Amino acid sequence: MNVIITLLIILIVFMLLVIFLIAPGKYQKSMVAPLEYKNYAHRGLHNKSKTIPENSMAAFRKAVEHGYGIELDIQFTKDKKIVVFHDDTLNRVCGIDNRLDFYTYKELKQFTLCNTNEHIPLFTDVLKLVNGKVPLIVELKNGPKNSLLCEKAYEILKNYQGDFCVESFQPLIVAWFKKNAP
Repeated sequence: MNVIITLLIILIVFMLLVIFLIAPGKYQKSMVAPLEYKNYAHRGLHNKSKTIPENSMAAFRKAVEHGYGIELDIQFTKDKKIVVFHDDTLNRVCGIDNRLDFYTYKELKQFTLCNTNEHIPLFTDVLKLVNGKVPLIVELKNGPKNSLLCEKAYEILKNYQGDFCVESFQPLIVAWFKKNAP
């Protein structure tokens, strides 16, 4: 019986810790307003036929042209460049049976997205294209160098003039931004 109670207490403490880490900080309504009541193109405005692939410059360009906000995913390459790509592996979108972070950005430029002329874009190139015209939801992907990804992404984003929010399914990434860039 004592083991069950101990496990229950540990579970409750863990859940409270997770809630504390991801709980939003204090914010003003004006901070959230630019992101509300907007349609968002998930991974850009791509199409089912994949002639405009997800997370491609063409998909982001199309989203901006149609006034959609954009949700995108960022992660590191082997040489610590921040690229926009959703999956951990290149299989589904590039047909390469390996992880994205096994390649440098220069190596990744050899691969195309969904057999088109599109390539995996740098995060900075996407920000230049969007240029504050529509709001962004930037998801940081979980990986082995989360703190470094947070730092580098924040360095880029703090100079970006458009509206954006940062999200992640990794509570420690959210906690990093809560602490360092509320």
